[in-house]
Amino acid sequence: MKILIATDGSLNGEKSEMDLLRAGMPEQFDAIVLSVADVQLPRDQATMTEGARVRVETAIEEAKEIAQESAERLKRFFPNSNFTSEAIADSPAWGIIKRAEEWDADLIVVGPKGLCGLGRMIFGSVSQKIVNHSHCSVRITRPTEKKLKDKIKLVLGMDGSTGAIRAADMVASRQWPSGTEIMIIAVLNPRLSTGTIPFANVANSIQESYRDEEEWIRKIVKQESEKLKNAGLNVTERILFGDPKRLLIEDAEDGSIDCIFVGARGLSRVERFFTGSVSHAVASRAYCSVEIVRE
Repeated sequence: MKILIATDGSLNGEKSEMDLLRAGMPEQFDAIVLSVADVQLPRDQATMTEGARVRVETAIEEAKEIAQESAERLKRFFPNSNFTSEAIADSPAWGIIKRAEEWDADLIVVGPKGLCGLGRMIFGSVSQKIVNHSHCSVRITRPTEKKLKDKIKLVLGMDGSTGAIRAADMVASRQWPSGTEIMIIAVLNPRLSTGTIPFANVANSIQESYRDEEEWIRKIVKQESEKLKNAGLNVTERILFGDPKRLLIEDAEDGSIDCIFVGARGLSRVERFFTGSVSHAVASRAYCSVEIVRE
């Protein structure tokens, strides 16, 4: 597994690193710890003034120190893994995305930025761009006060799409401590299921459609539940009706959930409900960490 860990040296960044200890990471993986100096280099660097050159060099040196300190902390947590530290001068989001693509990373780990009035972590522009434009999976880490000995609790959003199945596969492939709990939540959205129903018999058609859809999603949930049980997790299942953007994060609002796993893209709107917007909403609104899994 190849993980690119973006760091900015903030206190929340250090606390977010602790989230990786509760992420089911394998014993051995390769990681680049990357800090991006937010400075723009001109195309012709020979035209730079001496003052500008000094500012750029200073920013890059500071970024190198941040990346190195973070890599050293993480190395203590994961002694069998290979950590290298890097610093680059670029726009933060695009620098992270480009480096992940060059290295063919499996996962980008990045923190959110900012606090709203209620204390909920919200998206910064860097996190938004990485979630929207990265070609690999992305983990948005929220700082946690939980201890290593505390039981890990996860949520898996399931709509039956290949993205959601891939997210289940990702969870099953991780190394979780005994007693780890995961709740599979499937949400059927009645507002988006009416789009292809003839107007004449709307009520009856919706009721019949939901009987078929609920039966279908229950089969999918049972299938993925067995997969996760075989991986050693304690699994519970919930079939809900309503807005998936809201229902997938409700259980995380009390701080008990460590991470929500979702596929990057769900089934199309015509077939079931559109989950591309759901994954983004969950990543931006959840109180806990969120991992968006791409195929």
